[in-house]
Amino acid sequence: TVILPARAGMRFGFCVSVTGALEDGDLDLMKVVSHPPLFTGDGQVSIGYEQEIELIAAGGEATACVGHALESEAEALPGRWTVALMAADQVVAERTFELR
Repeated sequence: TVILPARAGMRFGFCVSVTGALEDGDLDLMKVVSHPPLFTGDGQVSIGYEQEIELIAAGGEATACVGHALESEAEALPGRWTVALMAADQVVAERTFELR
């Protein structure tokens, strides 16, 4: 489902299988999460983050499950949250969740 309760402990995301002209070995991707404005402890405003993901390709395929976990009530913001998996500047997979 893509409509979820906005509460601490909620986890959401997706699994993906990347196929095609992949050589065996490491495949470097970027997980990109965007979310409603969140005020951080140091007074800054966050609207998302990026995290490097390293997959191992074998036989022309690499698989991964990516997502986000709401670790506190302060982070459990209602609104649109998007989790994307990027290769260079191309979206490999993306899913938007509505937290309420």
